[in-house]
Amino acid sequence: MKKKIVLPIISQNLEVINERDEDIFFEEIIEEKKISNISLVNNEINYLSVKGSIFENVVFDKVRINFFDVSNVIFKDCDFSNSDLRSVLLHQVKFENCKFIGTNFSESNLKNVIFENSKGNFSYFRFSELKNVEFSECLLLGSDFQEANFKNVYFSFSDLKKSQFSGVILKNIDLSSCEIEGFFARTEDLKGIIIDVSQSVYIAKLVGVNFKWTFFFFNNFCLPFSSFVHNVTC
Repeated sequence: MKKKIVLPIISQNLEVINERDEDIFFEEIIEEKKISNISLVNNEINYLSVKGSIFENVVFDKVRINFFDVSNVIFKDCDFSNSDLRSVLLHQVKFENCKFIGTNFSESNLKNVIFENSKGNFSYFRFSELKNVEFSECLLLGSDFQEANFKNVYFSFSDLKKSQFSGVILKNIDLSSCEIEGFFARTEDLKGIIIDVSQSVYIAKLVGVNFKWTFFFFNNFCLPFSSFVHNVTC
């Protein structure tokens, strides 16, 4: 049963900041703000705490934030591409139609976080803690989750082709609606993973199963037959 993810709690009375002024990101604390159309490129920030705010069309391109604490925040149409957000703390955060291509979230802590309709190809979540996290309709081609700790993590209708899950316990993780060609995980981590029958061939290759197709004739039609793996129990 899917666990409900707690959504961000945000005040209706936010201070609106929409000028193209990046200085606000160097104030260390941003609280109850609605920030739009600001670009922050190739900057390094030592400390930034963001609470109860909304960001729209904000660009964090090639940005390094050494300590980033985010709670009860919504990011809409924001771009975090190629930014270094290692060890970020995300609590009750939602990303809507955002880009985090090549973004480094390694060694981070994510709790009650939703990534929705976002592009995260080649993003890094290595050694991160993910609890109550959902990736919905996301592009995660070549993403790296090595040695991440999953608890109540959900993937729906997302592209996970060539993604790396080595060292991740995938028991009860449902990938049945996702694209997983080239997906990689260790054999011991696959026990209990949930997949669609059509995906069995990709998972079977990981555990060393070879498929042999047998053809039989029925009413002059030649039909292929093969047995598929439904559950990985090795």
